[in-house]
Amino acid sequence: MNTNGFRKKVVLPYQKRKKLLDLNILEKVYNVNRKYLIFGLIIAVLFLLNRKYFVFVLLTLISTVFSLYHSKYNRTPVDLKFALFLGLFITRYYGLLFTVIFFIISDIIPALLGGESIKGPDLVFFVWYFLVNSFVFLFPALSLVKLGPVLVIIHDLGSVFINTYVGGIPFFVSIWVSIIVAVVRIIYFLTLGGILEKLFQLI
Repeated sequence: MNTNGFRKKVVLPYQKRKKLLDLNILEKVYNVNRKYLIFGLIIAVLFLLNRKYFVFVLLTLISTVFSLYHSKYNRTPVDLKFALFLGLFITRYYGLLFTVIFFIISDIIPALLGGESIKGPDLVFFVWYFLVNSFVFLFPALSLVKLGPVLVIIHDLGSVFINTYVGGIPFFVSIWVSIIVAVVRIIYFLTLGGILEKLFQLI
């Protein structure tokens, strides 16, 4: 078969075949950036390869970005980060080792990058954080939508005493800070907790 014959019988029919996805049409007609398509494809492949670790990385990334912006722009004692909210889910579904990794990456590192520093009271908070997280093992069958708010209250009651007696913050201020933080964290559980539980049930 000569070159022209090969081109007519093989190359041209191949070039004229119908395409399920045409990148040029997606970019020009639907304004879809090719980079986003590739990124989405990579995410889909990673999700299919190991959904459990993919969700861990995704939650850690979300928490890290939020913590970084929080540390840069929030200059008050009010901690609205996802560390406790997501940390309780990670402790239940992955264990304390993954909680340590999650906490370092999504809370400590962003805080340092955001201009904060680690002081003596922070070390006490770290111990208290992991102690509260470990309470999820005492109630393995109880939904975190119900258990989470209780552990939030326990955590923030402890925070009052840590802030007052270790951090030197006035007792009245510590109470109001803990109340505000507890309310926000409970809202996290009541609004997003059910979604996360369904997500973990799927993986």
